[in-house]
Amino acid sequence: MKRHLTLLLALVALCLPLHAQNQSEIDSIYSQIASMPRGRERLALLAELVQLTQQMSQGITYSRQLYTEAVQQQNDTMIVTAATYISSNHYSFSDNENGLDSIRHWSSIGLPLAKKHQLWKYYFELKKILTNAYIFTNSFEFALEEARDMAKEAERLGNESGLSQAYLCMGMAYQGSKRWKEVREMYLKAYEISSKSNNPYLNLNVLLQLIDYLYYTNHFPEVLIYTQKVHDLINQFVKANPNYESLLGNTRMLIEAYNMSSYARMGELKKAKESLLQVQKYHRMMTVNTYDKYYFEAFCDYYLAMKQFDQAIAYNDSAQKVIEENGMQADDLIFHLQRLGDIYYTMGDYDKALPLYRQSKQLRDSLNQAISDLQMVEIKEMFAMDRLELEEAEAQQRVRWAVVGIVLLIILLIYLLWRRNNHLNKELRMHTECTARAVRTTQRASEQKRRFLATMSHAIRVPLHSVVGFSQLLSSEETLTDEERLEYGEIVRFNTEQLMFLVNSVLDLSRLEANMTKWQIVEYDLVQLIRDAAGSVTMNTPQVSVDLDLQCDSWPIYADTGRLMQVFTSLLAGTVTTTHPEHETVKATLLSDGQTLMLMVEGSPLADANRENQESALRHSINRLTVEYFHGSYEVDFHRQLITVIFKKRQTRS
Repeated sequence: MKRHLTLLLALVALCLPLHAQNQSEIDSIYSQIASMPRGRERLALLAELVQLTQQMSQGITYSRQLYTEAVQQQNDTMIVTAATYISSNHYSFSDNENGLDSIRHWSSIGLPLAKKHQLWKYYFELKKILTNAYIFTNSFEFALEEARDMAKEAERLGNESGLSQAYLCMGMAYQGSKRWKEVREMYLKAYEISSKSNNPYLNLNVLLQLIDYLYYTNHFPEVLIYTQKVHDLINQFVKANPNYESLLGNTRMLIEAYNMSSYARMGELKKAKESLLQVQKYHRMMTVNTYDKYYFEAFCDYYLAMKQFDQAIAYNDSAQKVIEENGMQADDLIFHLQRLGDIYYTMGDYDKALPLYRQSKQLRDSLNQAISDLQMVEIKEMFAMDRLELEEAEAQQRVRWAVVGIVLLIILLIYLLWRRNNHLNKELRMHTECTARAVRTTQRASEQKRRFLATMSHAIRVPLHSVVGFSQLLSSEETLTDEERLEYGEIVRFNTEQLMFLVNSVLDLSRLEANMTKWQIVEYDLVQLIRDAAGSVTMNTPQVSVDLDLQCDSWPIYADTGRLMQVFTSLLAGTVTTTHPEHETVKATLLSDGQTLMLMVEGSPLADANRENQESALRHSINRLTVEYFHGSYEVDFHRQLITVIFKKRQTRS
């Protein structure tokens, strides 16, 4: 998740309602506070000063002063106010884990009091800041837990603003962990609620986040729909207060940049040219340099559509320079490497495009793996925290009973008290040592399972939920018709097959990675094995037509024919969950120069980017490790929808 965008959107919502304040006015208010005695009026004026300086460096000083005086006067409302502003300041100005720790500390102070006194505005603001801090530090599971609590409370209260913010936070957490289906669902829910509320600033925030997601996922027609809604909102703001025109210049430039990129990528160059003029106009008024990235991206897209490649490359380089200077995240770098590859690919310079595609893919794979590992660590940490809280509660209960016993023993006899106390201390040490041993044992076991658990995706839960859900319907709903029972049974069967495929694939992959696979090695003709695979696909998948071009008669090999048969069959027909049109043709060409045997499969369903999913990714990994075990290589080109498998000179039994 791009934290700079989230922060800037928050600033828009905070700054729009305020009038411009200069330093002399702030100093004047502070002078009044200095001469006032401690009391409610002084706290109210101090809270006003904190609000005016919340996005300034001195804001944290005034916020802490407000908190100190509120604690002294036991004013819970002002304590919550101070805790909220301190958390906001830490989020705005802290770029490390210390900022998250501080936000958690102040949230633990403010949230219970806000809930107790029903200060829901501050409650939801604190929850939002805490959730965004987790997202900023890539702690997505913790962020989702906080956002779900926020949504649950908002639903209970019927608070539309809080519910919309909760869905927005959930969407941002899902986006950070690359769960794109959930991202779209959450952002649309947030927009549906915010568009009906009386909070136009929240609606603007949600719209900008939704547009950024749609732009990132190439849904350009939808981008244009929602940018128009942003324009309408801004026009409402400006109509109500003309001074907002300058405050919203950055947002206008951003929206026009989205429009310009979308029109360019859709091939509507005339409209892209019109947006270009608007982008240049608002860019001259811009005050936030991080938005330069969108400015350069839009011009890169425009010149790429105009086939002016030198200018496109120059603007792409400028955008990447902004990314590097502002310390943005790996997603941005991957995006621009991919874009540069697209430029070279459009130019026909495939030698330059291919390394860029490979580099971006490697970075994306590394990023996805890192996110998966972080999620597993978070899940284990959450489990450990729950367990420690339970153990702490049990320990506290034991201590209470021990104290009661000690008090009773004191009444009876000092000598018995000493012996009892000594016995309790020994028991406590024994429990501590046992707990420490259990924790160490659990950590060792968790580490052994980490690699296996890391390969399990949330995709496994989808068919599992379908199987459980529709099985319950079949067993509990007596009003189902025969057609519905057949339909639900088919859904259960399909999802069961999908689940079995995922589980078996993960187990196969784990055994391959651990070098624990048992192979049935025999001598066989690889060319005949490919013919057998084509025949199997023709028989079992009639909608796939296999065009074989075998330019080699025979190629003996020592290998596990069953596993290689699975590899070749998947290249021609995909996985058991792959959807096929009514008819598609897959061409398999076999070439040999005497030293190597090359199989090229064009139009392979496994190489279709539109059908890429968790199952196909697992199949690719299994295929690659299987082929490499028999000294071969396995390459996938999604742009050409081509998979190439190469075996070296004929193998002999080792």
